[in-house]
Amino acid sequence: MDSIFSPVKRVKCEVKPARIGRKTSFDSLIVEIFTDGTVKPDDAVGEAARILTEYLGFFMAEPPKGKKAKSEKKLLEQSVEELGLSAVPVKALRSSGIKKIGDLVEKSSKELLKIQNFGEKSLQKLEKKLAECGLSLSEGEISEAQKKAEKAGTR
Repeated sequence: MDSIFSPVKRVKCEVKPARIGRKTSFDSLIVEIFTDGTVKPDDAVGEAARILTEYLGFFMAEPPKGKKAKSEKKLLEQSVEELGLSAVPVKALRSSGIKKIGDLVEKSSKELLKIQNFGEKSLQKLEKKLAECGLSLSEGEISEAQKKAEKAGTR
């Protein structure tokens, strides 16, 4: 015995020409949804859209921008300890004021090598860990403001 249990009983779709300003080359979609009462029509449309997006996502090369941005933002707000580096480079980064991964990716390799107890090996391991997360260090040189701040600090 096989049966389908769907809370959506009937759907009525209508496409009408629409006008926005002077342009008349638009269409308006009117969808009327009738359910058995166990699910609200708005919820049914939302769930259907989510499922359709998920299925069509298999054809996309990248995840939707919203998801990617959220996951990247969450990653950038994580502590540098989350990268799984040994204690010495993590301590060196933290002592220089780099506490989050977001702070870290703003730095160039030249800037990081100037940190005490942070050497070439630490840099290589760090770059490898960042690459695994899809991130990289800044490629820019040290800005003029940073150079002036460094000079002022060494006097």
